[in-house]
Amino acid sequence: MDWELLNIAWPIEDRPEHLRVKKNVRGRDIDSLVRFKREVAEVEEKKELGEAVFSRDAVLKKVKYKAKTDNGFKKLHPARVCRQPLAVPSEWYGKLVPRKREHIIRNFPLEHYGMAGQVSEKVLGKAHNRSVPLTFDQFSRTSLCDSGKSGKDPDLTLQQIQETAINYAVVLHALWPSDYSALVFLRVLVEAKWGDVAANDNRYHTYSNAG
Repeated sequence: MDWELLNIAWPIEDRPEHLRVKKNVRGRDIDSLVRFKREVAEVEEKKELGEAVFSRDAVLKKVKYKAKTDNGFKKLHPARVCRQPLAVPSEWYGKLVPRKREHIIRNFPLEHYGMAGQVSEKVLGKAHNRSVPLTFDQFSRTSLCDSGKSGKDPDLTLQQIQETAINYAVVLHALWPSDYSALVFLRVLVEAKWGDVAANDNRYHTYSNAG
């Protein structure tokens, strides 16, 4: 068995757990494994698109992790990539999500979000404490109030406001991945048809608490 060839034909993360271990596929021919892959794919397709859609949800199994260190940089614990809790937030949010981060780190990667340099280090520092009031304007790379007063084209200003809202959501995701308030914030703005209002009126209520 060519292990590398199998990994190309059937990525290891897509295989059943027992076939992710090299010794368990030793002695098997790749053709039979590829046929099995097709069978698995057919079963998965039925689960996603067939009658199983109307059946009960799956029950998550308990996961026991090996003790490992995590420094938030090069050593990351596998528990970091768990899905969000399935219980309602009132049952876990206050218990698990702290009010502030004890260690303030202002320099962390933002390029992959597409917003490098758009929010000041001072604001990033304040965002480590969820009890500190923050204004909508602080998440803009240019002052929204100044843009509104300058008589610029409203469409450009609308783009700035949209970018600012996304910047706030990005900072929250980076520092507080369990805090869903930015998504609620964006949904409220959409339901209020904020884009239509902003496109026709240069007066913005920018200094509301972003949190």
